[in-house]
Amino acid sequence: MKYLVDPNVLTELSKKTPNQDVVAYINSLPKDDVFISVITLGEIIKGIKKTRDILKKEKLAGWYKKIRIVFDERIIDINEGVITVWGQDNRFMQSDASGT
Repeated sequence: MKYLVDPNVLTELSKKTPNQDVVAYINSLPKDDVFISVITLGEIIKGIKKTRDILKKEKLAGWYKKIRIVFDERIIDINEGVITVWGQDNRFMQSDASGT
């Protein structure tokens, strides 16, 4: 099975004291089965651009570079197939949340 990591998971893992359940779960997965998307990278860049604190911006930029290195060949580009699956999953999640 392949796993697409949400930006919130990456953020959690980067904390000084991350949630140990999240750390254990991610560490239990085969590295080659864990992916991020270009949208995740875009969200990180957006956060860096919004940050006004220069030191925090530099730290986030370093984190971004590290993520690019760690995930190297496991960054998913967006195409019609990917966005179709995302759209189907998104609808499923929304219908569950609303109870329909």
